[in-house]
Amino acid sequence: MCHVMSVILLYRSQPVEVPIRYQWRFMTVGAGLFVRNSGCNIDVCCFVVQKPAGSGSYPVLVVIHGGSYRRGSGREYDGAVLAERGTVVVTLNYRLGALGWLSTEDESSLGNFGLLDQIEALKWVQTNIKRFGGDPNRVTIMGCAAGASSAALHLTSVYSAGLFHGMILSSGSLVNPWTVLLPPYRPYDHAADLAEKLGCPTEPTEDLVNCLRQKTAEELVETSVEGPPMISVWAPVIDGPGGVIPDSPRKLLAEGAFSKVPLMMGTASKEMSYIFADVKGIDFGVSSDMVEEMRSRWVERYPYPARKYIKDIISFEYTDFKNINDPASLRDNYIKFKTDYGYHSPMLHQANVHSSSGAPTWVYVFDYRSENNPRPEWMGTMQADDQVFIFGPGTLMLNDRFRLTDRDREVSDMMRTFVTNFVRFGNPSPQGQLVEWKMFQGDRQSYLQVKRPGKTRMRDYFKTKVTALWTSYVPEIVRRVFNEDDINPFGGSV
Repeated sequence: MCHVMSVILLYRSQPVEVPIRYQWRFMTVGAGLFVRNSGCNIDVCCFVVQKPAGSGSYPVLVVIHGGSYRRGSGREYDGAVLAERGTVVVTLNYRLGALGWLSTEDESSLGNFGLLDQIEALKWVQTNIKRFGGDPNRVTIMGCAAGASSAALHLTSVYSAGLFHGMILSSGSLVNPWTVLLPPYRPYDHAADLAEKLGCPTEPTEDLVNCLRQKTAEELVETSVEGPPMISVWAPVIDGPGGVIPDSPRKLLAEGAFSKVPLMMGTASKEMSYIFADVKGIDFGVSSDMVEEMRSRWVERYPYPARKYIKDIISFEYTDFKNINDPASLRDNYIKFKTDYGYHSPMLHQANVHSSSGAPTWVYVFDYRSENNPRPEWMGTMQADDQVFIFGPGTLMLNDRFRLTDRDREVSDMMRTFVTNFVRFGNPSPQGQLVEWKMFQGDRQSYLQVKRPGKTRMRDYFKTKVTALWTSYVPEIVRRVFNEDDINPFGGSV
């Protein structure tokens, strides 16, 4: 019988070999903000089975939690359920909110501290995982939502190169609208807003940061700073040449400046149905006026002259002209629009580029819903639902706990097998185990539609039309109207 052991470790690492201007960012948070230190304290939890007999070792799965870069914990994931299948599972914590991401866009505070914490954890794995029966040469990073976008950013960071050998991304990618804070939004503006609200000077930036260091963690975390739509005000930033994120992820992806490791990517069929969860009367739908107002606010992320055209595109693409005023249809199409824009298209964009580089790429769409799911039927399968079937009910911050049926347990076993196969072999379904899962490639763009066993099967060309809409057509409209060559397809200018 396999005995699972949970070990909580608090460790202090040595400084990494990076340019002087970046060394001090590998540090710990002590009495104040961004305390300069030569090391980094990170809470790491390892789930391991009994060490393998002889000289063998287990593959390693490092899980990065999500939470919009503002909340969450590695302890939300029950790594034991995958450790029981011959995998060493490591979950970790990293700095969040202003403590993790505040940037003044200069030497005073370059930002990306949360990513640097993750890098230190990956370095710790390389140094220490053998002691837990893990193989440092077989490390896979896995994340969901902001955990997935965090993980994806390690594909493009020179400081992460060689620290992992595979990646599993769920509900997040390198080019989601919320992966990195991009122009026209400025990290400094948010730092100055926080400083002003806490009675600190906004200039010079050195005084701004020194003052914030004197504030309590509670003050820094609980002070509200308003940010742009669909991304946390505290998020990863482009910190330039020599930095953790040297350029916009879209550019790095286009230039092939990323690690060509095996990649498994997944999304839920109705990712963003949760946006209406608390709206009164939403079970009946929404009004035309409400949708019109939401669309008008949403297009504000694009340059002003292009907003009307993009709004018209959305209205045309996401209207059911047979039920043009039906409240339920209006609700469902708005969810579809937000899901396509925010999740499906970015995932497919990255999958296309990654697979075109020759790197093995697998894509799945999770489309299974438990009959015991307490949420209303119209919400369908939403963000992180696949994580419930990988790590168990109650995973993440999901309060919709429910008892698994026999069919649910079959789906759970299937998802756990896909994950552990990928961690062990770099392939979620070697020799067609469970299902013949074909790689995602440009000629067919095959993906696995995950339903219950027996109904899970391969499909081709998931959302290719809307991917072209958001990654090609909309940027071209903005270029023509705004006369701007460098356009981010998901809003902003880079």
